[in-house]
Amino acid sequence: MNTSVALLQSSQVGLHKSLMVGMGYSVNVGNNVTFSVGKTMKENTGQTAVYSAGEHLELCCGKARLVLTKDGSIFLNGTHIHLEGESDVNGDSPVINWNCGATQLYRMRLCRKIYPPECRICGQF
Repeated sequence: MNTSVALLQSSQVGLHKSLMVGMGYSVNVGNNVTFSVGKTMKENTGQTAVYSAGEHLELCCGKARLVLTKDGSIFLNGTHIHLEGESDVNGDSPVINWNCGATQLYRMRLCRKIYPPECRICGQF
C-alpha cells in the first residue's frame, strides 16, 4: 500500500495506537519534529543507539543539563554533580583547572559565538 498526501494529513486515536514493522522503518522530515508525551517516554534498542546533531545536542531535566557542541565541547551543569566509579574515575588533559572560573569565561564566549542573541546553555544574553 502506498499513500501520498499533497498538503496535510492528520489522525486521531481515542485510546491506543500500535505499529509493528517487520524489518526496517524510516522517517524523513524536511524541517522539524516534535513529540509531546504526558508522562513517560521509553526507547529500547537491542544493540546500539546513536543520536547525532549538526550544531549541538542537549539533554535537560529541571536544572540539570548536558550539552555537546560540534566543536567538541561538553558542558555538564547541575546543582550537584556526582561522579562515581566502581573501579576508576580517570581524567586526562594537558591542563586541568578546578575552581578557577574558566568554565564561566568559556561558556560566555561560546554563547556569544554560537547562540546570539539568547543562550540556552547559560541562560544569559
